[in-house]
Amino acid sequence: MLTALESSHLAWIGMAAVIVLTTVMNLGNLQLHRDLELTTSVAVIVTFTLGVLVGEGHIFTPTASAILMALLLALKPQLTRFAGGVTAEEVRAAVLLGLIGFVIYPVLPNRPVDSWSLLTRGRHG
Repeated sequence: MLTALESSHLAWIGMAAVIVLTTVMNLGNLQLHRDLELTTSVAVIVTFTLGVLVGEGHIFTPTASAILMALLLALKPQLTRFAGGVTAEEVRAAVLLGLIGFVIYPVLPNRPVDSWSLLTRGRHG
């Protein structure tokens, strides 16, 4: 937050420093324990980003995001157990549903696309 209060240029330098710090931390941990600390790294970067948003004058979005991040970190063991039971077919089906719902459906025309008016999006009077 303090870097954003000072200047946006300093905030970018701070973000670069945080990314370098987390990279060095992960490289050291990888050499010692053969494991990456991705959760910690992402949490540090997200926390810095939310602080910058607060420094820029945003209040609601960073606060809500911080609460959501804290909730996800607290539920990490339960989410890991759940994700371990999901099959590749279920992931594929979820991705296809998201593709249809958020990519394909919004770009469909809001009028009938066939001569019998069978294929249409939305209500037509």
